[in-house]
Amino acid sequence: MDDGLVYFKGETGVTSFEKRDQSGVLTWTVDVKNMLGVSATNSINIDSHATLKDSGFVFSCQVYNASKFWSYLVKLDKNGNLTDTVKYDQTALTSLAEASNGKILACYMSFVSSKIHSGLLVIDKTLSVNNFYPSPFTYNTNNFGKICPNNTGGGMISISLQPTVTAGPGYAYLVNFDSLINTYPFKYKGFWGLDKNKDCNLGAGDDTYPYQLLKIKEASSSSDKYCLTNNLGEYSTSLPNGTYTVTHAPFSYRNYECPSTGGYTFNVTGAGLSTGNNLLDTLVPSVKEVSNVIFSNEFVPGFNSFVQIFIPIMAQR
Repeated sequence: MDDGLVYFKGETGVTSFEKRDQSGVLTWTVDVKNMLGVSATNSINIDSHATLKDSGFVFSCQVYNASKFWSYLVKLDKNGNLTDTVKYDQTALTSLAEASNGKILACYMSFVSSKIHSGLLVIDKTLSVNNFYPSPFTYNTNNFGKICPNNTGGGMISISLQPTVTAGPGYAYLVNFDSLINTYPFKYKGFWGLDKNKDCNLGAGDDTYPYQLLKIKEASSSSDKYCLTNNLGEYSTSLPNGTYTVTHAPFSYRNYECPSTGGYTFNVTGAGLSTGNNLLDTLVPSVKEVSNVIFSNEFVPGFNSFVQIFIPIMAQR
């Protein structure tokens, strides 16, 4: 938080939610069991919590007794006062986040007839409307990772799949979804390189640009997205429906070549794959680029850093 720190504290028989200001002074504390009316003989475990844009908080907790368990989703205002709560039987909420539209996103696991069911849960601001999305993706798991909100009312989430056989490999996926839990099915691919012989192809003697950022602008929201080229200068991104422009900035004294505008504008209307969206630059005629690096190769006792100075020197051929 900007004005302090919130945290949970577990002591013998007591689980507290506390806040301290920027000076470390305790401003309020909440006994979770007493607040929820949970019996002192039951065990309680905090699963996840998130800070809200209105300076309030949400957290989820599991409560156990000898025969069953249940969970609470709890909402507090900025002063630690209880505003809303909802109970889920035989269900655990393992990750919480506030979406860009103000709704609360949660990962859940339910235990029904000795089987585990998992998915995503979308909850309104008052915790009164709960929409369950069981097994929402192509790849699913019983233990989704942490939700990171995006600007579409959804979020990004990691999915780890264990091998189906003892010696098989495990896999990890990063899924980007919108407010309706639609994933981004359109893939856009290409590479970024330097075309030295100006034939609009990447051939022998030409270079690629590894680990460099490309900007993707969405027309409707004017929001910027970015993707990174890999070690071969290739890029790949997945996008929801919309109109986009992918652009790049040439290094130093180099010009756009193919395309001459330095980017592409394209529409996404559904699932698909677009390849060959290559970005090629060319050297500026009659200009030779030289870079010098000046640094010290000796260290004076007591110093733990040094400075590298990069000086580009431009000379006419």
